[in-house]
Amino acid sequence: MEAIWLNKSPLFDKLKSLTGYSGTNIRVSISDTPRTLRSCWDSGSRTNFSCYDMEGELVAIDVQTAPEPFGKAVPPYIPSPDKFLVEHITFNGKDLGLHISLHPDHFLTKMLPIEKPDISKNELFVLVTICSLKSFARNDKYREAGFKTAEIDKLKEILFQRGFINKAGAITPAGRNVVATAFDSHCDRSTFSYGFKKESVIDAIAEAI
Repeated sequence: MEAIWLNKSPLFDKLKSLTGYSGTNIRVSISDTPRTLRSCWDSGSRTNFSCYDMEGELVAIDVQTAPEPFGKAVPPYIPSPDKFLVEHITFNGKDLGLHISLHPDHFLTKMLPIEKPDISKNELFVLVTICSLKSFARNDKYREAGFKTAEIDKLKEILFQRGFINKAGAITPAGRNVVATAFDSHCDRSTFSYGFKKESVIDAIAEAI
């Protein structure tokens, strides 16, 4: 599953308060895979790490602050249910917000919106396309899938009414979560999108005429 983006919620407020983060971009992923934590500036990019226990207290972790061979290797971070990892990401000088990593058995996972979304394949395709491609490349993708402009406009209106995109057509945190929870892996998402052809939708009113 891809990372879940948080809307304003008790969990969102709790994480902001705990970390002192003043922005609005917070995403959460679930993993029990050990990893080496590297935090050093590289072309204006850096990730700062911190770790908290169940009581909200800081936990000491090993972070590699200089690339090898200038900095010695450090032991990997081992996820566990009694703590969680916070990454504050800066990329090319831009603040990308917080990335929270939870162990699958951590109690905060119960507060995440991880149920499969109720959404048609056509709607999901448009949402995935908006999430994956720049605006100039989307129309070609829609045409390849067999959609007419009017059909895309109708689908976008549905996505807007459901809160998955905003008035400008950009994906919202709720929309990102639909994409994240719709697929079990990034590979599944790519397979769905590649070569997609629109599903025929039966218009009951038109059929009755």
